[in-house]
Amino acid sequence: MKKVALLVRTVKGYVQYLARCEDCAHRDEAKEEIKELKLPPHSPGSGKGSWRWVAAVCVLVAVAVGFNFWGKHKKEAVVIPAEPQVAVEIPVPAPAHPPPYRDPYTGMEFVLIKGGCFWMGNNFTDYDYLEENPRDYEDHDGSNEKSRNQETCVGDYYLGKYEVTQGEWSKLMKNESDFQNSPRYPVENVSWHQAQEYIGKLNKATGKQFRMPTEAEWEYAARERGKMVRFGTGKDTIGEDEANFDASERPSSWVGGYQARTMKVGSFSPNSLGLYDMSGNVSEWTCSEYGSSYNGSRETSCAADGSGATRVNRGGGGWHSTPADMRAADRGRNEPGDRFDNLGFRLALPSRPGG
Repeated sequence: MKKVALLVRTVKGYVQYLARCEDCAHRDEAKEEIKELKLPPHSPGSGKGSWRWVAAVCVLVAVAVGFNFWGKHKKEAVVIPAEPQVAVEIPVPAPAHPPPYRDPYTGMEFVLIKGGCFWMGNNFTDYDYLEENPRDYEDHDGSNEKSRNQETCVGDYYLGKYEVTQGEWSKLMKNESDFQNSPRYPVENVSWHQAQEYIGKLNKATGKQFRMPTEAEWEYAARERGKMVRFGTGKDTIGEDEANFDASERPSSWVGGYQARTMKVGSFSPNSLGLYDMSGNVSEWTCSEYGSSYNGSRETSCAADGSGATRVNRGGGGWHSTPADMRAADRGRNEPGDRFDNLGFRLALPSRPGG
């Protein structure tokens, strides 16, 4: 139906239109419009306005359904119980060895060595390492390294992580080392008596009880608390990338180079206790008196300062040693006044360093 053209579509407007135009062509259409406008807006039966009412109802229903759906799922999301959280305790592995003790006065680091009992001496049939002479196995360099010589026990103690360096020595003593390339090089060319003088000054300055290790303490630590290992590296073979020694000769795991001098302490990997250069670099004085065979007392004690007895040194001949002299069981001996460019020392402390 064509709508009557009015500016304002109202009942009053259509009534005025009919009053002015009794024989107009659109009188019937105006009457129909008046009927529609008199009904409630968008009510059922309102003619052409009925679709608006139906559409509005549909929209309201859709909105209601939507809110119901959203509310239902929102509620479900809230009430769904979370998966139970299970606390898993992950064990933290203990360190391979306790952290070193750093002396506040010297800055030196010491490794705690837990005591125990072990068989001192050569526990290998090291004919190949003893210049291919089986008789040397019975009395290598007169030192009697017979197999399983003596079961020896040591208590807890601290042992220097490194050999005493020239920088540490120079704080209290005149440095007369032959290889003065760096303060981190090991001090060498020092006698047993000079080492004792240094220790005396150090103890006076710190109130500590520094000393050299006994022969038994030295071997026990070099062999990683008495294990059956050939070298102070914790291994049964040795190469130029593991220690400073003369690797140009057999027997060793392979033929290598020869530095022909000392090197900075800690240039190679430590053994499993965290100790460096227990084989090679320099041989090391111990505080023990030498005896041609183990007797259970000399190797576990320190000789008196005034004694002229021969002293034990360990660690082979240092930088110019062949593999035979690098073994942890190898014993050296010197007079307490002897000095060599391959002979130094490291320090020990009681298990309670402050004492």
